Amino acid sequence: PRPPNMIPAYYHQHCFCDDNSCTLLQLLGLANVTDVTASVASQCKFLYSVSFAGCPKISDSAVALLGHGCSLLRHVDLHWCSNLSDSGIELLARHCRGLLSLDISNCQNLSDSSLIVVSECCKSLNSLLASGLEKVTDQGIRILAENSDSLVNLSLSMCVGISDFAMSRIAIHCRPLCFF
Repeated sequence: PRPPNMIPAYYHQHCFCDDNSCTLLQLLGLANVTDVTASVASQCKFLYSVSFAGCPKISDSAVALLGHGCSLLRHVDLHWCSNLSDSGIELLARHCRGLLSLDISNCQNLSDSSLIVVSECCKSLNSLLASGLEKVTDQGIRILAENSDSLVNLSLSMCVGISDFAMSRIAIHCRPLCFF
């Protein structure tokens, strides 16, 4: 699958305060947004929610900068950020341990490693959208399920590397799960 070609006009930049006190940044479907924008955003130490969804030029370096500079992040949406790898998501998880929601759907380079580190570091995570991660396997889902007591929303659609075994681990370990 690929992202939609047209993004509605109401998706636009919501941030960049002069005093770096911004709490929300949404940049959706902007093909030319790069790590430069993320480096500016990483100086907003009160940033609570960020979305670079559908911004294919955002890289691991940008996500690492956000993690280092914005440890108060609670909501991160990186779906369709095709340039990301496990190392970027792992750095984000290690520095933003208070994450409540994470969308990494259709980030094709991500594997079990990302899910494992997120589940080990982000104990308050209640929403994980990880659809379309073709490199994720039963092993990654097993460890995610065993470490994720707070998950109430989990999306694994089109994760073709998982089987009934992974689903059974989720059923056993993720009791609070409401949406699956």
